[in-house]
Amino acid sequence: MESELGTTAVALAALYTGLAETLAIDTNWPDWLSGKGREWPMWLPATQLAAQQEWPLLRNAVTALADVSATSRQRRQAAFSAVVNQHNRPLALHESHFVNGRLMSTTTQAVAAVYRQCGLELLQAELPDHASVELEFLAFLSEQEVVDAAHADVWQKVRKLFLQRHAGRWLPDLGRKLAQATDPGWAAIGLLLTAVTTEPILQRMLGALASSKIGLPHINTLEECSLCGFCTQVCPTRALSVREDALTTNLILQPDLCIRCRKCVRVCPTQAMTMTAPSSLNPPMMVLRPSKRAICAGCGTAMISEAELTAVATQLDHPAWLNYCLDCRTTRHNFV
Repeated sequence: MESELGTTAVALAALYTGLAETLAIDTNWPDWLSGKGREWPMWLPATQLAAQQEWPLLRNAVTALADVSATSRQRRQAAFSAVVNQHNRPLALHESHFVNGRLMSTTTQAVAAVYRQCGLELLQAELPDHASVELEFLAFLSEQEVVDAAHADVWQKVRKLFLQRHAGRWLPDLGRKLAQATDPGWAAIGLLLTAVTTEPILQRMLGALASSKIGLPHINTLEECSLCGFCTQVCPTRALSVREDALTTNLILQPDLCIRCRKCVRVCPTQAMTMTAPSSLNPPMMVLRPSKRAICAGCGTAMISEAELTAVATQLDHPAWLNYCLDCRTTRHNFV
């Protein structure tokens, strides 16, 4: 019978492998990525680990994974491109890019050195600090805990050190950004990535905070929030995010990621954000401020949220050009 340590290592290896496949360099994704979340190979190991007290962040990921429905490969690929290239600022998929702002830095060399120390050489064309390669290495280390049981504690220590010095420094942040995707599949992948690259001790702290009676961010009067996004920019754990689809813009809170630092309250320009006692039934994600998107009076294209438009219009005495998108503003000159 496998020990609890061995069972955990096997489950982690499966999760790391699955995540590595989803972030593969050439986007040659596996067929299962287009299927239902409950049918993904990561479903069973994720549910196994989510049941353990050490992995509270995985509970949100499992909930999100259960809601993933089947879709076409093209749709999943388009959703990935949308979140990676949002605002024309591609997400950093290499540790060197995330840490140093450029590829092929000393970070890249340091990661490659760790691989060599473990007897591995990179044969593929991608750099050693790409997200998928680092995840494959974590899968290898987890597998070694089982294969080389006599030295399981050594392999576990190497895995934890690699998380502390490399993968855990940036992959949780990448996961939080992916979790903001409008596509349920990539949102679930983001939550999974954050969970399995965040140290268990921090997960327990976040889990304890989530179940405590310390207040959570809250907006009492919706009209006072302009959806400016300042709160999301200062949130250290990305517990707050703004998500937008074709019809609505929403300010989202993920309670399990909130560390109650109150930075969002202090930065709010309209003082709309407050802290309130959490409910014992907090869902994985909460909509703090919903708003419909404004529609261009010229072409009918969805623009910014009505909340943002109203805030700007109030300051500018609502000039007529605000009712039009940027394209229409260049072709319409007789505003009244």
